[in-house]
Amino acid sequence: MDKLSPYRIRVNYIDGGLKTVYGFDKHLWHSVFENYQTTTIFGSLPKKPHSYWRKQVSNIYTKNNILKAPVAREVSQEVVHNRWMSMLSSASQASQPMDVYELDLAITMDLTSAYVYDIANGANHIQDVEQRTHWNKHYMFYQQEMYSTIDLLTRWKLNPLPKKVDTAIEVVEEVGMTMADAITKRDIEGKALANEGVLYHQPQKTIPSDPETKAKQLASEMLDHCGCTLGPYSNIPGEVRVGSQGYILHRNEAVYPDAERWWPERWMSFYRVEEIVKDADERARAEDEQHRRDMQRWFFSFGSGNRACPGKDYGMLGIKAVMGATYAKFTTEVAEDDDMTQMDGNSEGQPKGMRCLIPFNTVKE
Repeated sequence: MDKLSPYRIRVNYIDGGLKTVYGFDKHLWHSVFENYQTTTIFGSLPKKPHSYWRKQVSNIYTKNNILKAPVAREVSQEVVHNRWMSMLSSASQASQPMDVYELDLAITMDLTSAYVYDIANGANHIQDVEQRTHWNKHYMFYQQEMYSTIDLLTRWKLNPLPKKVDTAIEVVEEVGMTMADAITKRDIEGKALANEGVLYHQPQKTIPSDPETKAKQLASEMLDHCGCTLGPYSNIPGEVRVGSQGYILHRNEAVYPDAERWWPERWMSFYRVEEIVKDADERARAEDEQHRRDMQRWFFSFGSGNRACPGKDYGMLGIKAVMGATYAKFTTEVAEDDDMTQMDGNSEGQPKGMRCLIPFNTVKE
């Protein structure tokens, strides 16, 4: 534990440290994730409101529910197979490298919005190149990296944001509200589809009945101090800001050997890929199984506990569907990439170059 100032500390251990800190009430900084001046599940600062809203949608995002839901299969068929694979086939035939960084953002938007609002109301950034390019312009830097400064200047009726940033924020909120309104209109007209907007419909019964408040709350969700003890340190007073970073967990060499190396194969086998022994004895099998469990336990990309990402199962299933379909039909190699070193940042963590061209070559049967 390090003391950074009289009211700020940081911790870098997991049990009694990071896991505990991750469940704390959030700092005012998280207000940057509000939409329509309305809080979201992720942006809820106290624990109780966060837990309440999380319960309204958590069952929709469980792995079991996703695998059984017809809408999830329909989304996968349309977005992954009809749009994504068709686009890659065309690019392969034309020997045209594709910017996979841009496409990653596009398919994420399409998969998420289709599951939330239904395919008919969701985005189509895979096929709509103009919209894809427009939406991929980054506008969150000012709000997330300069939140306090912007908040102070706004109080003095000064707007430090470039006009294009203001416009981008307005467009994002307009699109989110338009998607939500499309489902509401169908409900009123009695034309809603059986599997339409599975996530959108879930929390409606618990949201305030006032039309304007309800509309903003729904649209906002869809976009989405006592003393304590940390490790061996007790009686840490309230109002002390505690920081901890999940990044450190993935750099544990005892769990992830050669942690800085890009080596996805470490996850792809029951046994460690470079140490497979066909007739491994029971002791070796037990050691490998324990190692696999340790890797899962230290994996923190989606957080943990009550503050963990509720959509983590949908996200992982989406990644598996895209990667499985892609590499069943294509091979890849890097044609040209700008600096892909990950930048520091509070949320996005995008690569410096934000561009990586990759040709997709059809697998010869």
